[in-house]
Amino acid sequence: MKKIALLLATLFPLLISSCVKDDETPKFDVKVNLSYPSEFTGKPSGIEVILVNQQSGNEITVKSDENGIALFPKIERGLYNIKATRYFSAQDAEKVSTISKDINVGGILTDKLIDSEANATFDLNLSVSYFSSIIIKQVYYSACLTPEGAKFTGKDPFVELYNNSEHTVYLDGLIYGEVYGNPTGTTASFFRTDQDNVYIYNAFKIPGEGTQYPLEPGKSVVIAVSAYDFTKDNVNSINLSKAQFEFFMDKGADTKDIDNPNAVNMVYVHQGYPTIPSEYIPNINGPAIAIFRAKDFASLEKVKDTSKPAQTSLILKVPNAYVLDAVECLGGDTPNLKRIPTSLDQSFIFNIAGSGSGKAIIRKEKETKDGRIIYVDNNDTANDFKLIDKPVLQL
Repeated sequence: MKKIALLLATLFPLLISSCVKDDETPKFDVKVNLSYPSEFTGKPSGIEVILVNQQSGNEITVKSDENGIALFPKIERGLYNIKATRYFSAQDAEKVSTISKDINVGGILTDKLIDSEANATFDLNLSVSYFSSIIIKQVYYSACLTPEGAKFTGKDPFVELYNNSEHTVYLDGLIYGEVYGNPTGTTASFFRTDQDNVYIYNAFKIPGEGTQYPLEPGKSVVIAVSAYDFTKDNVNSINLSKAQFEFFMDKGADTKDIDNPNAVNMVYVHQGYPTIPSEYIPNINGPAIAIFRAKDFASLEKVKDTSKPAQTSLILKVPNAYVLDAVECLGGDTPNLKRIPTSLDQSFIFNIAGSGSGKAIIRKEKETKDGRIIYVDNNDTANDFKLIDKPVLQL
């Protein structure tokens, strides 16, 4: 008994010391001041604000109070991302703004170091993002493996577009844009600080005079790199022979690209590559895609990435107002590499399994109305999309 008492007497100060050290771990009360965009009146109350620890991935969610302030008590020192979002129906938007459409209000701050009370208060300016009739429903870019384990790269990627509205829309003149920037590495896009424009490296347009390519409510079309049945070459791949559109580059008989006469060829309207390639391939590590319309396409400004003096490519500068939808895929959990302005897409998704996994991303279903699926569209890739083991095609 004396030995036990002696042991407890020895350990007790250590336990107390440990508890004191835990209690003395620096923690700070974090305050996020939200501001509405100019179209709104009043304070941004009821906005969901998420604080994400970059190291642990832990998330804390609160809602802003009547003064537009979100408070996070006793937050440990660390590097954080801060994200805010709220959906407004057209009816709710009319009550607090001059807008009469379904919208999402949100914003994001990245790489914020919280290490003192002085560095624990942040201002987050919210922006409005609108919902589009035509949305990007599915993207397959990561490639699959052959039965022998080799990477089947570059042949079978596709993008699926969907009419998420209750009205027939026409695809004529719609432009597919590959957003400039690297989804891997350490260097952010040169244009990242410009949140009013999206910068396009390669652009392809759906041809037509205005009413040639209707898309009914609840229907979709596939734009393939090549409209070909790739299961003939690799049983693990997919059959894209019935894709409605394809990125055919028409480079001659020596090209690997295949022209399917039953698929409409996209028109290459802006060339980012120094020379026209034999085939267009979305970035296998994570493409960023924007679909947009521009009646004055020829007058859009073309700029250079001046951080790369040797680069001769001109980048197309497209105002956010022209963009109908956008989706961002990165090579990893690296928010500093985000290329698309947050008003168009608040976040990003990444394929943790990497290239060769055969995985795709697809939108989450919101509801079914009169037999028509309506997909989630909050302009928030991380929450609007999910990763699936294999692309889903209904051609």
